[in-house]
Amino acid sequence: MYEVNTTKRHVKQALSALLAVSLVLTPMTTGGAKTTKKKTGTKLQLTSPYSSKDKKVTTTLTLKKGSSFKIKTAVSPKSASKNLTYKSSKKKIAAVSKKGTIKAKKVGKAKITIRPKKSKKVTATITVTVVKKLKKVKKISLNKSALSLSVNGNNRTAQLKATITSPQKPTIKKFNWFTSNKKIATVNKKGAVTAKKAGNAKITVTSADGHGAKAVCKIKVTDSSEKHSTKPSPSTKPSIKPTSTPANKPSDKPTATPLGDLAIAVPGERTGIKQNETIPLTATGLGAERVVWSVSEASGVTIDKTGLLSVTSDATVDETITVTAATSANVKVRTATASFKIIENRITELPDNLLQLNQETPETPLGLTYRSKQAYSRVQDPERGEVIRFDSSKGYTANSYDVLAWMEVDPIFAGKTVTVSAYMKYEADPKLGKKLNLLIQERGKYTKLGAKYDAEPDTWYYLTGTYTFPDRIYTNEGQNKLYITRDTQLPSGVNAVYYIDSLRFTIEKANVESVNLTATDNAATIYQNHELQFTSEVIGTNAPIQKVNYSITPAVAGVSITDNGLLKVGNVAKDTKITVKAASIEKPEIFATKEITVLAQTIDNISVNAKAEKIEGIAEEQSNPTEIYSGQKVQFAADVTSTGEPDNSVTWSVSPTTSGVTLSKTGLLSVTDAVPDNTALTVKATSVFDKTKSAEYPITVKTNKVTSVTMSSAGDKTTVSKDAPLMFSAKIADFVGVPTKEISWSIPQAVAGASLSATTGNNTILSVGENVAEGTKITVRASSVFDSTKHAEMEITVQNEAEANTFNFNNLKVEYFENFDGENTTLDSVKNDGVFSWKATEPSDSAFCPGLDSSFVNLYQKIGIHKTDPGLSTRQRPSNALKGFLGSDKDYVQFTLKNTTNTQKEYTLSFLFRFFDIDADSEYIESQMEENTSYVEYKLPLKMVSVNDLNEETIINDTLKIPFRCSSYTSGNPEYYEITSSIVIPANQTVNLRLTLNGDLPQCLSPNHTQENSNYATTPHPVTFTIDNIAISSGKLPTLTLNAGETHQLELD
Repeated sequence: MYEVNTTKRHVKQALSALLAVSLVLTPMTTGGAKTTKKKTGTKLQLTSPYSSKDKKVTTTLTLKKGSSFKIKTAVSPKSASKNLTYKSSKKKIAAVSKKGTIKAKKVGKAKITIRPKKSKKVTATITVTVVKKLKKVKKISLNKSALSLSVNGNNRTAQLKATITSPQKPTIKKFNWFTSNKKIATVNKKGAVTAKKAGNAKITVTSADGHGAKAVCKIKVTDSSEKHSTKPSPSTKPSIKPTSTPANKPSDKPTATPLGDLAIAVPGERTGIKQNETIPLTATGLGAERVVWSVSEASGVTIDKTGLLSVTSDATVDETITVTAATSANVKVRTATASFKIIENRITELPDNLLQLNQETPETPLGLTYRSKQAYSRVQDPERGEVIRFDSSKGYTANSYDVLAWMEVDPIFAGKTVTVSAYMKYEADPKLGKKLNLLIQERGKYTKLGAKYDAEPDTWYYLTGTYTFPDRIYTNEGQNKLYITRDTQLPSGVNAVYYIDSLRFTIEKANVESVNLTATDNAATIYQNHELQFTSEVIGTNAPIQKVNYSITPAVAGVSITDNGLLKVGNVAKDTKITVKAASIEKPEIFATKEITVLAQTIDNISVNAKAEKIEGIAEEQSNPTEIYSGQKVQFAADVTSTGEPDNSVTWSVSPTTSGVTLSKTGLLSVTDAVPDNTALTVKATSVFDKTKSAEYPITVKTNKVTSVTMSSAGDKTTVSKDAPLMFSAKIADFVGVPTKEISWSIPQAVAGASLSATTGNNTILSVGENVAEGTKITVRASSVFDSTKHAEMEITVQNEAEANTFNFNNLKVEYFENFDGENTTLDSVKNDGVFSWKATEPSDSAFCPGLDSSFVNLYQKIGIHKTDPGLSTRQRPSNALKGFLGSDKDYVQFTLKNTTNTQKEYTLSFLFRFFDIDADSEYIESQMEENTSYVEYKLPLKMVSVNDLNEETIINDTLKIPFRCSSYTSGNPEYYEITSSIVIPANQTVNLRLTLNGDLPQCLSPNHTQENSNYATTPHPVTFTIDNIAISSGKLPTLTLNAGETHQLELD
């Protein structure tokens, strides 16, 4: 016996300690008897598919029809027999071999039972499900990787949550839960963990498909009562002593661990339970292992033998229920109670025609997004359990209209009707200064679906509403969003805290009747390495979702189809049959199929053609040349004929490899001078699609050659004098290929005082000084720069006798006179409102052309004259041409020529003339235009007259008619017309040639500006003209041609 010495208030503790001590001492014997070790029974564990280790274990496995699976087991202890028997309940669905290999034969379910041959009480059962398609779970995660629980504390239970992280849409989404030691901690089928005894255990969650994906949470269980010693406190000093000593006294004194009173542990210290909710309750303290659970009588409320409290939608809101945990009758009866208030939760079981998303849904065809990850968290609410908390101070919209959460609907749900519901509340805060409005609204037009105005703080409100999405959803306009929000402006600097629970979006499914599947152009065939677009239409009522799942049945290597129905066929065998399937995503059993046959593609023929670039002496490009000259380029092209639509491109090559020969990727052949004459080349085009198909083109390289050079002198003269230099011209007369045509000039046998003005070019001038003797012979040579062996020569004799008629231009002046601004003005310089004035005043360079002032050439090229008139737009003369206006015979261009020789001479003046930029009367023009034309063409009469010092006119040419066009917008003519006039000028006389109008202007020209004092205010607008390329010649003497912006040259007429 033991002696108990304690005070009254420690009786209960001492009795507990005594009970604990007696339990500890039970295994001990007296009289020196030996203790016997209890035998450990056989235990069986499945390692694939996974299960716990026990006498009876169960698990699940999902197999694809036609596949096999090898069962792996572990038997303990080591001494136990390892011989196992395997048996299937339905061999036609899943058969199992003697070695544990399961063969999935038919869609359905079967049970595989495993037993050690010598132990009928030890079993393992695998529920096998055979399916047509299987997408295995690859990865699982838990919300906790470790937990600390207490046997007799408030944290005796915990809820583990498993999530499939890969793939996104597996076939099986359920889990199996296992404990490594059920004496330490247990776990139910929903992941609720309960601490049983101090120690360590592991909770393992696996995918119900049985293919190895799992996650583990380490559990540490403590017992706070073990921390109390049986030693009494100093004030009471209770003690527990044995009254006698056993014969065989143990070396260590036993200690007692007192247990606390029986109590009920509630997850999250809940005081309420929602309709349609279950809460796992656990008992702690003395007798907790042997309690019986009960609950006060109430509609829709039950509790099972494990302490799982369930409340259905039939339960009465706001009713209080009491749960009792009582020890069994064979021990001293102890009881513990817990009370709960039934909380409204308007959730019903969904029929098959509804699709629902809630705040815990891990995967969904819809999309639930919270406004801010930082502002969002999950917390425990005493009434409603785990809820969503949103702190606006951490969100994006503090101090404004907080958007707590929203649903983003996929555009495929266009036309669907959605019901949104949620419970909401907000925390009381004196700084708010007002009650808030809580609401649900859609984003497109801010339609309110559900609202609670002037909501009280710390009070849950149920909000719900229905909304039908447009037939077409524009996501950029927010038409796919439904907001959980408020519309109350918060005071500056104040933030609100909100709570959301039971957030649900419910959409009614459509009644899918059929699916139509078509290919582009109703094609039934497809070529290898091609694509074909399929489209589908889902037929039914209640706005069926038009999106379908495309697939290839059966699968064909090298063939795929995208989510949008684009069929891609690779290098698949000819005549392969492909079946495309389009199944409704709302009702996968409704689908359509279309068979497509693969056709082969072939390259039938390749031919090559060529075109050589144009060279001098050939009028146009050469087609299919047989030769190519050095420096020339030939473009090759391939003509490919094929069956189907293969890649018709080719690659180019040339053989043999020759220095100086290049062939581009596009087939452009080039050769340089380094390639020998008569080199034979072969250009080859090879099919990219079928490298066995090619074509060749032979071509021979030819070297460029110059065969002859010709030269001549001005006027075919063979003499030169110190006063009259002689000009020569030369050119390459005969050549082969594309040699350079440049000429070099030389005097092979130098003559002192004789020189050439240029050593290269097609022209040069021979000049002789006074020291060159009369009759001296000078040889001038023109040689080919390409081949200096090819040249021409002329022998010239020096003859200094004066000619009877010396040609000498002393002055040329071109002036413009206009009268349309009301004054007759002669302009010799660029100023005021003048258009141009052009004359030469500087001394002549007689070396260039005797008596002709060459300085006017530079002046002419540099003139940049324009007219700015108050009533006219600014007009810039084109290029370097001279410009003016002709409105009547009072406006004219005047050329002044002077014969400075002692003999009468005939001179020819020529120039290019055109009209441009004429203001037209659009109404008149449109009335005159013929059908299908855009302009009316007129010919403006002009005349050239000579004027003497008395201003008397003599007509030189009055038959000039220059075409120009009038259109609705503008008029003119892009072409120049040459005007030529000849006149005889007596010795040492000056003549003025004038170009002016020879009649009235046509009516197509619009009236002039309305400037006061204008002679043409109500008459047709003056025409604008330009003059270019002025040339003067006389007899056999040189002609000077002046081209604006170009180099001048001398020729003989």
